Order: sequence, then C-alpha cells, then structure tokens
Amino acid sequence: MSDASIEDFHLAAGKLLQNASTNELFLAKVFEVLLSGASVRIAHAAFYSLDSLNGKANLLRRVAEVAATESERKCIDRLIEGAKKSNSQRNSAAHSLLIFDAPDLKSGMRNIRLKAQKFEMISKASLAAMILTSSEAMTEGQVALKEFCDSRKVSVLLDVTYLDP
Repeated sequence: MSDASIEDFHLAAGKLLQNASTNELFLAKVFEVLLSGASVRIAHAAFYSLDSLNGKANLLRRVAEVAATESERKCIDRLIEGAKKSNSQRNSAAHSLLIFDAPDLKSGMRNIRLKAQKFEMISKASLAAMILTSSEAMTEGQVALKEFCDSRKVSVLLDVTYLDP
C-alpha cells in the first residue's frame, strides 16, 4: 500500500518539472552563447521553436560542432545528459496515470506507465528517489554550465529580461 498522498505526488511532480525546466534553460544559455552574434531573444526563439528535448539537444550539438571547442563540447554533452536525466524523471510523473485502490483517493496510489506497460506503487520513498535523481542532474548541469561559461569568460547568469513587457 502507498504511504504517499496525492499532495505528495503533486509536490514531487512540481519539483521534477522545475528541475527539468532549469536544465533546459541551461541548454538555452549555452545555445545563446554559441550564437554570440545573435540577441538573447533570437537565440531563445530559435531554441524554443523545437518542442522535444531530443530536438533541442540535436540542434545544440550541431551548432557546437562548428562553434565550440572539444572541451566545451564535453561540457555540452554533460549538460545534455543532465537534462535528459531530469527530463526522464519529469516524464515519469507527467506521462503517467494515477490509480487508487480506494474511492477516497487516499490509499493504494499506483502509477500506470503506459509506455512501459506496467504498474508501480507510489511511495514517499519512490517520490524522494525521483526528486534526488532529478536534483543531482540539475547540479551536474550547473557545474557543466559554469565550466562552459568560464571557458568563454561569460556570465553564467540566465538572461530572461527580454520577457518583461
């Protein structure tokens, strides 16, 4: 039986979404730096024109082939791996169907992973493990982004001021 509540699941899903989104922002920052002649707004418009993480990773790798050094490409590969790891945890929560064994939605919470064609019990421990994996991936991304930005002597800060009206 599950010891996790629907609120525990929602809180975990929010944390997983935030970690995955942050890692994606790290990729966007690298893309912006590699397109050094373009404005942040144009770089982000191009990067976010792709919906899937795989598409964004492929775009970033192709640009890196012509605009990054070997050591920078290694940082980019680590960033992409971190983004994929955190996105995988997010997908686990976002693309699942919750089933409850009791009509009060308080016991027996299970997750149906339709793609994997299996049921999994959801517990506080399983949610914590997903958050830990995702958080570690975000930390790995932060380290790789800092190394990349340091190599270019640019700020690691993410500029989203163009979004303000």
